[in-house]
Amino acid sequence: MDRGPTSHNPAGEMQPDSDIDLLVEFLPNAEVGLVEHARLMLDLARPLDRKVDLGSKNGLKPRIRSSLLLDARLVYAA
Repeated sequence: MDRGPTSHNPAGEMQPDSDIDLLVEFLPNAEVGLVEHARLMLDLARPLDRKVDLGSKNGLKPRIRSSLLLDARLVYAA
């Protein structure tokens, strides 16, 4: 799981109401449907006490993809 930017404001600073955006990549044989995706978001949001958004590298907009991937940090790898 890669951690993406945690802010949407121009200064790039975390605000009290900022969400946490995470880039996720699942193993090729993983069966992750809508229910599992939503459960993962909720499971991550509870201990962080913030809304969590999950996305994939393929889902990034082309114009911001390279910038976001440069800032991404690996948080967990199985």
